[in-house]
Amino acid sequence: MKRLAVVAATSALAMALAAGGTVAQGHGQVSGGDHRSHDEQVCGLDKQWLQSSIQGDRFEIQGGQLALSKTSAPKVQKLAHTLIDDHTQSLSDAIDLAHKYDIEVPDSPSPVQQWILGDLAKSGRDFDQAYSSVEVADHVQDISEAQEEVQDGCNQDIRDEAKNEIPTLQYHLQLAEEALASVSS
Repeated sequence: MKRLAVVAATSALAMALAAGGTVAQGHGQVSGGDHRSHDEQVCGLDKQWLQSSIQGDRFEIQGGQLALSKTSAPKVQKLAHTLIDDHTQSLSDAIDLAHKYDIEVPDSPSPVQQWILGDLAKSGRDFDQAYSSVEVADHVQDISEAQEEVQDGCNQDIRDEAKNEIPTLQYHLQLAEEALASVSS
């Protein structure tokens, strides 16, 4: 339970930092100079969401691979396989979009995500519970961030990417909740 509290606190901190970064960077800034049309404007929120999404995809792929090497629980295996498959596609789409708008592509999960992956050095039921708990908290945060981008982002392509991600993220949350329930009883 303490681990879940740490993950929840970390998620809340990350969301607060993201919101602060968005305000400081402002909406309506044009990335890459004034040669872009109005429809291609990229504001701070767009850039932050896209880079965070890329880091999140990398985190989910690495976490899923770790889970497959550690678990024998069927629902945790299903979650891990699904996350690897879906986030591999999402990563490819997000990188293409970042290149289109000259947004730097992160090459690894965020430092917090790397710490979480390192903290999952458990085995058996302890791993299954910790991993599933992390995935529940992470997908709640991901859904919230995608909804914020859809509502407040400036660039239509990036907003559309966030909108298209939401149903998949909701499905991942459902799988993570089912995995957690299956290993917690």
